[in-house]
Amino acid sequence: MTSDPASGEPGFAGVVLVGGSSRRMGEDKAALVIDGRSLAQRAADSLATAGADPVIGVGRAPGSLDLPTIADVFPGEGPVGGIIAALRWSPAPILMAVACDMPDIDPSGVSLVVDRLRATPSAAAAIAIDHTGRRQYGHGAWRDAALPRLETAFAAGARSIRAAIADLVVVDVEGVSPVSFADLDTPADLTAYRAENS
Repeated sequence: MTSDPASGEPGFAGVVLVGGSSRRMGEDKAALVIDGRSLAQRAADSLATAGADPVIGVGRAPGSLDLPTIADVFPGEGPVGGIIAALRWSPAPILMAVACDMPDIDPSGVSLVVDRLRATPSAAAAIAIDHTGRRQYGHGAWRDAALPRLETAFAAGARSIRAAIADLVVVDVEGVSPVSFADLDTPADLTAYRAENS
C-alpha cells in the first residue's frame, strides 16, 4: 500500500457494506440505480474520490454488483461481521467502511474521518457524528488493530457496531456534511430522494 502523496501518510482502503437484507426497501438497496449508478457504486466512487485504494464491497459473492466484492465471513449476522471480513481483507493499516444506502457520501467527510483516526494513535476507530451528536456507525474508519477486539466481541454475541466497540478507544468526528448521512431505507425514502434530486 502506497502512501498518500499529499500527506505522506499511509494509504487507506475503502469498503462498502452491501450485505444487508433490505427488508424495509423490499428490493436490493445496494443495486438500486440513481442517475445511472447503483447505490453501492455511488458509495464506492465517493471513497475512491477521497483517496481510498482499493475499494470493494463486502457481503456479496464476486460479480454480484458493479464493483469488486468479497463474501461476508458471517453472512446474515449484521454489520460487525462485514467489518471483520473487511479488516481481514484490507491491505492497508486503515479501512474506511460506509453503508451502501447513503447516496451522497461527501468525499471530504471521508477524508476528515480518516485523518482524525490517523491523528489519534490510541484510537482503534473514528466514527462520524451528526449535528445531534449521534454516532453514524455506517460512516467510520477502522485501524487494523481493531480486528482482534471486534472478533472477540462478535464471538461474545455482539452484532451491532455500537455493542462491538464498547471496549475500544473510539474518536468521535464532528464536521462531516449532513448530506453524507441521508439514507434510503424504504420505498418512500427513495421516492422522496428522487423527487428532491430530479
